[in-house]
Amino acid sequence: MKAGIVIAIEITALALVSSLVVSTLSANNIGSQNAISSNNPATVGGAMPVELVLHTPQYVEGIIHQSLILPNATVLGPSYRILGAMVRGPVNLTATNESPWEVLVYLSNQSASSFVNGTTTNLDVLKDGGVEIVEDGAPLGMPLNSTAAAQAGLAPPVICVGKGMNPTPADSSCTTQSHTGGNYIVTQNGLSLVVNPEWPALTWTDDRNRMGVSIVGGTQSVQQLLDLANTMTGPTQSQ
Repeated sequence: MKAGIVIAIEITALALVSSLVVSTLSANNIGSQNAISSNNPATVGGAMPVELVLHTPQYVEGIIHQSLILPNATVLGPSYRILGAMVRGPVNLTATNESPWEVLVYLSNQSASSFVNGTTTNLDVLKDGGVEIVEDGAPLGMPLNSTAAAQAGLAPPVICVGKGMNPTPADSSCTTQSHTGGNYIVTQNGLSLVVNPEWPALTWTDDRNRMGVSIVGGTQSVQQLLDLANTMTGPTQSQ
């Protein structure tokens, strides 16, 4: 496969996972303003490569004052490791209407990657067989339910168009869009994961650790990502 085609697929995959994360968090009243947005050219989920400035996960945990859910990267192969993590967007630990923080964690295949901090991009990492994990903190006091969030993530989206500058519900026309893509739910260690088999990608709400999580791989199969997620969803991961 040509490099240009690979990058185009990865960009589309990231944008799709972004919409799943937003749906999952919104289903639990977690605000999506800090979630990945393909409309923001500075985000990893957008159509532009982003130069990564990564830190150790421990350093990032000190910023958000919460433990991350870190995978066992070696389930993907002995040459895989956690490359690093970064906080995207401002941290607001008292947020009540939107995610108080969002962290990106990257895994790399050491045998295929030559990472240079501040120069290598997110797409470079994925193209070399790496994995991107997005973890979003839940706002204070918001109820979470993993199963309900997954089911909401599969629901057909409703698009409403209003009339005028400040439309009321009565002035709006809403249409339920057809849902395609073959996404499905897998239950793993008591949590409900939405699987997108086309890319592949996973997304779920962890109601034990109060965060939304998504995983997108560059070259992995669905089963490989599920094996990776299995190291993150077990009861030993609860805080």
